[in-house]
Amino acid sequence: YYGTEQGLHASGDSLEAVREALWGKPEAFDRDNPFYQTIQRLSHTRDSQPALRYGGQYFRATSADDVHFTISQGGGGAVAFSRILNDREVVVVANPSTTARFGGAVIVDASLTRDGTVYTTVFSNRAGREGGAQAVTFKPQGSVSVTYADGTGGDGPLLVLPVSLDPMEAQILTVAGAPPGLRGITD
Repeated sequence: YYGTEQGLHASGDSLEAVREALWGKPEAFDRDNPFYQTIQRLSHTRDSQPALRYGGQYFRATSADDVHFTISQGGGGAVAFSRILNDREVVVVANPSTTARFGGAVIVDASLTRDGTVYTTVFSNRAGREGGAQAVTFKPQGSVSVTYADGTGGDGPLLVLPVSLDPMEAQILTVAGAPPGLRGITD
């Protein structure tokens, strides 16, 4: 919705609820608004990660117990996907719960990543969480159960990225120390 960056929501009788409240009002655009600041940080993250702009998108199975992996279909659990461009994977994971933390793991692409690869949190909507690092771990065949949205599944081997999210937290993670992306490509 136009005006989201200012917290406008287009409902109710209040003039401040609609985007037209920004028109003609002196200093109506508040750059200190938390919505504006979060969207600005997301935009900078997107600019610094070409995979977020140009990469293919792949939903990722998650697990709260590090054994049973599934694509979140509502009712709890984390929602995760990767954006992959060439040999670069960026993982986006979100905890939609308003009350429960999510601690678990998300599957990453084994053809791009090796056991022990370190991913860094390049964006979080929670203060102080950016810059955190987690190493990918190997799960041998038979040690896990994976069920995909189409009902198919498997039992490994897998590479998984441990994640920890507060309620309503979203994180963007990518390989630590990797170059920011392709040179010469612009929107």
